[in-house]
Amino acid sequence: MSQETTKKNGSIYQTGFMTAAVFAAVSLLGLIYRMILMRILGSRGMGYYAMASELYQLLVLFIAGGIPLAISMITSECAQKRAYRENITILKNIRIYESIISILFAGLLFAGAGQIGQWLYGTGEADWALRFFAPSLFIMALLNVYDGFFKGLKSMVPTMISQIAGQMICMLFGLIAAAVLINKGFAFGAAGAALGSLAGALSSLIFYMVLYHAFKPKILKRVAHQKNTERITFGKSVRMTLGLMIPYVLCQLVYQADGILDAVLFNRLLMGIGYTESVRVEMFGVYSGQFRTVILLPVVFASAVAAILMPSVRQAYKIHHTKWLNDQSHLIIRMSMVLSIWCAALLSVLSKPVVRLLFSDISELPSALIMVGAPAAVFSALSAVTGMILQNIRRRKAAAVNFMMALVIHGAAVVALLLVSNMNIVALVYGCYVFAFAAAFLNIRTLRKTSGYRQEYLHTFVLPVFAALISAGIGWLIYHGVTFLIHSVLFGIIVTLVVSAAVYMISIIILGVFSEQEILKFPLGRDIVSLCKKIHIL
Repeated sequence: MSQETTKKNGSIYQTGFMTAAVFAAVSLLGLIYRMILMRILGSRGMGYYAMASELYQLLVLFIAGGIPLAISMITSECAQKRAYRENITILKNIRIYESIISILFAGLLFAGAGQIGQWLYGTGEADWALRFFAPSLFIMALLNVYDGFFKGLKSMVPTMISQIAGQMICMLFGLIAAAVLINKGFAFGAAGAALGSLAGALSSLIFYMVLYHAFKPKILKRVAHQKNTERITFGKSVRMTLGLMIPYVLCQLVYQADGILDAVLFNRLLMGIGYTESVRVEMFGVYSGQFRTVILLPVVFASAVAAILMPSVRQAYKIHHTKWLNDQSHLIIRMSMVLSIWCAALLSVLSKPVVRLLFSDISELPSALIMVGAPAAVFSALSAVTGMILQNIRRRKAAAVNFMMALVIHGAAVVALLLVSNMNIVALVYGCYVFAFAAAFLNIRTLRKTSGYRQEYLHTFVLPVFAALISAGIGWLIYHGVTFLIHSVLFGIIVTLVVSAAVYMISIIILGVFSEQEILKFPLGRDIVSLCKKIHIL
């Protein structure tokens, strides 16, 4: 391999590591936020917050979800052409467009919050949370415009600072406001949590605006030296941006729509059966605030691992290197499955202590949902990672169609389970299996049609499951042994995680899940290989 190629690959992996680090940090902060929020609001307050949050996130995606991608592509292209004046014009026009469309939706959401909650969920108690979310639509729209601009300049630092700092401010204000307002009722507590999103988005927007105005003189200086200019109208700016963002938005909307679909189907159907509002909202609060929060952990870790190698997938597709593309796709999927399978196995056997530690909850429902639904995290991670691969090889439309088909199948399965059986909230857990499996199957089929990719099963699924069962069984024994002697849930879980992880890593290396050459590509790969050879397991 030439020095130039090595340098290029190093740059690719460095970009992947930065992306993965930001994604993992923001996601983990968000999960921690929901864990603490669950303790403050309780299952009913969390139910109201989850209902409002699902609708808010869907509206943000619809209004401005693809804006960062579109603006970054436009900015990057203009920078290459040295068309700085056109870039500033497009930026101003899109800022105006996003302001108009977001103010319109924010006004409708604020004015019709009570009616929207009643129509979607059969309850008007989510109205205050929806009203507090409404101003965030306008702020997020402008925030995404600035975010796309700096991404187009190939600068990840502003995005890193904005997302991490914004999430921390969201946590601080949201938790304080929720703790104060919960005394006025569950609906007001949920509204306090929504205030955190407003504070976090506003702080990120202020940061970007200050940074942009500090950078603006440099841009204006470049504009002054530009001779040839192309007239960019408002309509052309909007058409250009929408053309780039719509495929991305469609894919993300479909992928995110399962949350609000679950909320609507669950509440409306059970209301028709005769369930009271308090029972419905409390069960959905447990599902959203505890089950989904915990189950998302393996998905976050798997997606972060996938993000590390995703730039190499884009590079392989760009140069039409099919073998490299398939090799990287295979490695990404295998690494993601190895991680998510172990997490799911451990969550299944430690569901009760995990719920007790994270939420101080000793009731049976949350731990039962996690125990039954933990394997769904594996399929969710697979669908998320394969969706990421398709989006990075410019098959966003195909990914959107796949997720739409999976969503229809998911909806039909949830309706059947809710109406035919007496499963109530457990029906949504099985719905997770249906959606994730269908989406993963369709995504892999599309990948096969696109690049000839063939899914390998032994080293990707079978051997990791075998290793995970061994480590989970040992972990269960370790946990109960430690807690019997020391009576500390926290210490028991920490010891179990360390021992189980060590057993799992040794097992997958002995079973040959990864070759020596593949391990060398990992972070600290040389050290891992050296250690494995010293203890004679490689």
